[in-house]
Amino acid sequence: MAEITHILLRQIRDLAYRTNDAISLYAAIKDSSRMSSNFFKDGYSVHKIGSEIKIIKSEIKIIKSEVENVREFIENFGIKSFIRGQSSAPQPTYSYDIQEDEVEKLVSLLVGDEVISLSGMGGIGKTIKNIKTELGNMIRDIGIDIFIEGQSSAPLPTYRQDFVGREEEVEKLVSLLVDDGAEPVISLWGMGGIGKTTIARKVYSHPTTKGFFDSFAWVSVSREFDKLSVLENVLMQLSPHQISSNLSLRGLTHKLLQVQETTKCMIVVDDIWSVEHWGKLQPAFDKKTKILLITRNHKVAKIGSATKVGLLSDDESWELLKRKSSVCSNIPDFQTKESRLEKMGKDMVGKCGNLPLAISLLGDILSEEKSSKEWDLAYRKVMKGHKDLIGGIHRVLLQSYLDLPYYLKPCFLYMSMYKEGELINGFDLCLMWIAQGMVSCAGNSREVDIAQEYLSELVSRSLVEVVYDDRHRDQTTRMCMLHKVVREMCLLMAEEEDFAMKVVDYEGDQAFSHLWHDSLSSTKNRHLVVNFKTQVQRESKKMMKCHKVNTITVRSLLLINDIPGRPEIEFPECGLKKFKLLKSLYISGVKFKDGKLPKSISKLIVLRSLRLRYCSFNKLPSSVSNLLYLHTLDLWNCGNVQIPNDVLSRMPRLRHLFFPTYSPSYFDEKERGILILEGLENLETLVGFNSLVHRLNSPTEMTKLQLFQGIFHDNQSLSEIIHTSCTSWKNLKCGGLQITGGCCFSSEKEEHVMLFSKLFKFQNLHMSVEIGNLFKELELESQVRISNLQSLVLSESAIMEDPMDILGKLPLLLDLSMIGGCFQGVEITCSASTFPRLERLLIRDLPHLRQWNVEQGTMPVVYKVVIDNCPCLKIVPDGFEFLHSLSYLRVCGMPALGGRVSERGEDFHKVRHVPSIVVRYACRFKLIIACHEFERMYP
Repeated sequence: MAEITHILLRQIRDLAYRTNDAISLYAAIKDSSRMSSNFFKDGYSVHKIGSEIKIIKSEIKIIKSEVENVREFIENFGIKSFIRGQSSAPQPTYSYDIQEDEVEKLVSLLVGDEVISLSGMGGIGKTIKNIKTELGNMIRDIGIDIFIEGQSSAPLPTYRQDFVGREEEVEKLVSLLVDDGAEPVISLWGMGGIGKTTIARKVYSHPTTKGFFDSFAWVSVSREFDKLSVLENVLMQLSPHQISSNLSLRGLTHKLLQVQETTKCMIVVDDIWSVEHWGKLQPAFDKKTKILLITRNHKVAKIGSATKVGLLSDDESWELLKRKSSVCSNIPDFQTKESRLEKMGKDMVGKCGNLPLAISLLGDILSEEKSSKEWDLAYRKVMKGHKDLIGGIHRVLLQSYLDLPYYLKPCFLYMSMYKEGELINGFDLCLMWIAQGMVSCAGNSREVDIAQEYLSELVSRSLVEVVYDDRHRDQTTRMCMLHKVVREMCLLMAEEEDFAMKVVDYEGDQAFSHLWHDSLSSTKNRHLVVNFKTQVQRESKKMMKCHKVNTITVRSLLLINDIPGRPEIEFPECGLKKFKLLKSLYISGVKFKDGKLPKSISKLIVLRSLRLRYCSFNKLPSSVSNLLYLHTLDLWNCGNVQIPNDVLSRMPRLRHLFFPTYSPSYFDEKERGILILEGLENLETLVGFNSLVHRLNSPTEMTKLQLFQGIFHDNQSLSEIIHTSCTSWKNLKCGGLQITGGCCFSSEKEEHVMLFSKLFKFQNLHMSVEIGNLFKELELESQVRISNLQSLVLSESAIMEDPMDILGKLPLLLDLSMIGGCFQGVEITCSASTFPRLERLLIRDLPHLRQWNVEQGTMPVVYKVVIDNCPCLKIVPDGFEFLHSLSYLRVCGMPALGGRVSERGEDFHKVRHVPSIVVRYACRFKLIIACHEFERMYP
């Protein structure tokens, strides 16, 4: 029955996709009249769409009959729990009522975000509305919970886990539990299989906790929550003599509270999935009782004092594998081959991503191997992808996927396009979700805000790891990745759910046209990614043709230059004009023939996202304005691209705009004019503004702007932007200014002083201009208190007197870089209580700096300091021993200072607490400035 249900769901999903195709196709035909040439030369017509809809309607009748049979079977035999993949144990009763708004949202998600109103489509629009109603009815009949939760899974096996490492986590948790002054609720959270329950068991049986508490209880809540049975279980363990059967919920709660009043209790609540579940349990627990929550969800963990469980180190992983596999005793010649076996073992645990559960599964597999030769064979299987190992990990992580709400599942599956270990720009990912219609937005909410909430939810559920995040910058700099075992699960689920994501690598071992044809051979491909690992071979103009049916289903296409160093590759002929319903196109690192974009791009009428990064072409054609539904135009790091004045204003749905970069050679040609930016009232993101190239015609009307970054070469344009940001850009969440030598600041001119003071209202500031003694002349006390500045780069500023006293009072400053001779003095002092939030500090190329005073109490949270090429600075400041949060210190191009921080150096006692100290004597390499946010955002 479960298999029949799954097949029906696939068929319903396929019909929904085809309905979405029909809507998009009709929209393209309706709007083709805006284009200079006939868009549908290939014969697509309203008549063909009508024929497709008739076929869909007939298939709906067939599926509807099958769904009715399944529904009757479920109602007659009461096997809904079986379909959901639950055990045979008694289960709570489930309601068959389905919220109407949930069904509507689900159908809208599948059918898509219509690009035109159905009411404007005449008879076809009415028919499609009826189809949507039928789809909703079928989902109601078959059970929305089945559809949302996907395929069922077998009960999870229980594995014995040897305890390796984790001593710090155990001691921390024990100390919190036995501390009467600590919070009563302590939580342990992390991804599935990371060892949360194993740690909790160690804490639960720890001698200190056993001696401190009188009564103990351990209950597992799981995704299917039954409050009554959970509380009965707790009472039975805390007070076995109490009779809990036949008690009402109220009576049971009363008895539990009575027991806890007279007894010191510790309760472990394992596998709790939602805050709502805790809210229902909480009234039954006394405030004196210590609760240890175990969860995968960070939102649940925040109920109490949260401890996140990390991965094992390489050495800990190998130790765990040795114990689980019994390799030392199983293999007779282990001692003589230990180094080789250790290397293989560490390779295999690396394949497991240092995840304890995966290593335990691997150990169980290897425990059957009794010789080094058998280990060799097992090693090769594991490195290729051992079926039993992958299956075991998948069963555990699948629970996290099944628990996702319906709207997050396609967002998560879309991430299957990323390579193993690939850094993911969170903001870019959100824009791609939006382009695919995966973000449902209601009321006054903005799609990008909702998308960022989706990403935060995936992070909270331990499915996505955050590599870099900054809550002060509204996620615009968030960098993420998928743990390798989560990625494997994502790939498996994408295949199982027919998500139709295909990722291929072009290695140059065959003609590109052959790979292209093979990639599009399936009629179900909806998302195609091609990673170019080498230059594309030249071919004759006549490439192998792909049938139009195979291209019309593709919704997102990514062509990525993945060659190390990213040398430009020639853009291959790939017949873009055939991708009629493409919604997202991303091309990186290519050189377009004769410096011209393919004309076919302008004919992708329903395109919502056009992203061309690190590409070489001369001009954005005016015909791009035909892309009426374009939501994102991204030309980041495409050098010196000219944009005509009549393009952007004709894109009514444009929300996110990333300009190309411009070098001095761009201005050598006299005909280069200023690009007047108008008609952009709905813009939410504007990155890459350049005052030499662009002019905002009506900036005060851009009231929806949330993210702005610009380079300014003159005081007038800078003043206009600052004034606008203060008066009109009320929604601005992240603003960044780079100020170059064309701007002028003098402490003797009042207007310069006023302009300088207003700069601190922006979040990110990079100043490459002389400011002299403005810090001293300017009475910054009032401006400091309201400053939004979080990232500051000072370069070539020619500051004569120590600026650290003023800079240290900036309340939100996180990143500070003083580089390129910005300070001409000899001494700086970081006073006590200054730089309260500073996390990263870079001091580079300050040739006159001789003394740096660091007082106790300054920079309490700084964790990274880089000192680079300051030849007169001979010793480490005395106060460095008080920088308790410092975890990374790098000294570059300063042999004397480098020697003093070595283990035998004279200043080592000041930095012995720093875990990572890097000394580089030859220092002329480029450093990426961590605090320059837009370098971080778009590497």
